[in-house]
Amino acid sequence: TTTVTLPADTKSLRETFVFARANGFVKSWSADIGQKVRAGQVLAEVTTPELDQQVAQARANLDLAKTSYNRLAGVALPGAISKQELDVAKSQFSVQQAALQQLLAQQSFRRITAPFSGIVTQRNVEVGSLVSSSNAPGSQLFKIEQTDKLRAYVQVPQNFAPFIKTGMMANYLVPEFVGKPFKGKVVRNAGALDPTTRTLDPATHTARVRCVIPNPRGELRPGSYAQVKFFLPRTAPGVIIPANALVPGGTDSRVATVQNGKIHYQSIVTGRDFGNQLEVSQGLKDNELLVLNPA
Repeated sequence: TTTVTLPADTKSLRETFVFARANGFVKSWSADIGQKVRAGQVLAEVTTPELDQQVAQARANLDLAKTSYNRLAGVALPGAISKQELDVAKSQFSVQQAALQQLLAQQSFRRITAPFSGIVTQRNVEVGSLVSSSNAPGSQLFKIEQTDKLRAYVQVPQNFAPFIKTGMMANYLVPEFVGKPFKGKVVRNAGALDPTTRTLDPATHTARVRCVIPNPRGELRPGSYAQVKFFLPRTAPGVIIPANALVPGGTDSRVATVQNGKIHYQSIVTGRDFGNQLEVSQGLKDNELLVLNPA
C-alpha cells in the first residue's frame, strides 16, 4: 500500500435550519447556541393573533353550518325540502369542518420543535421578533447540527480515484491533535464523476468521496480545516523514490545515481505524485543508489 493525504471539507452528519410554520411573534425561546437538544424538544413558542382570529371565525362558521344542516335534516314533513338542499347543507358542513381542521393544524405550529437530536449552532430570534411561514434566506430561527459523527468530503484526483473503495478505512487529521489520527471510513464514492454534472470534472479531474468519522466526545468540530489520509493498495507496484531525489530544473525529470563511485544523471518518467514520494514508471528498475537533494 501507499498513502495519500488530501484536504477535506468537514460537515456535521446532519444539519438543518428550523423555520417558523406560522405567522406571528416570538413569545419565548428555550434553546441557545451550544445547547444540546432532543428530537421534538420545544425550541420556541410563537403567538399567532391573526391565526387565532381565523380559528374563532372558522368555529362560528362551523356552528352555523352544523345548525343549518341539523335543521334541514330534522324536517319530518315529506317533500318539504329537496334532497339537493340537504346535500348542499351537508357539503357546507363538511367544508367548514375541513377549514377548521386546517387552521388548527397551522395553530399547532406555534410550538417550534427540534427535528432531531443535536446541538444548536445558530439562534436568530428574540422575544417579540416577527416571524413568518417563509423559508427565504435569513428567515431561519435556529440551526441544528448532529455532531456525534462528522462527514468529510474529499476531492480525490483522477489518478487515485479508482483505488478509493466504499468501506475503506482512512485517518482523519486535524492540527489541534498532532499525532492523534481519528479513524474514519469511506461511505460514498462518486466514482470519478462530478456529482452535479455526472461527468468527469474537466477542470480538476477529481472525484468526490465522503467519509464518516465518529465523534462521540465532541472533540472534532464541523467546518474545521482537516486532512484525510488514505491507504491505497498498489495492484501493480512500481518504483517509488523520495520526492527530493529529483534533480531540480530542466524540462525533463532526472535523478542522480551512483554507479562505480561516480555520479550519473538518469532520465525518468514519473507517475503518481504522493507528496513526499513519487512513482517512477520508466527509467529505474530496482536497487539503484540515488543521491538525495542532488543540488
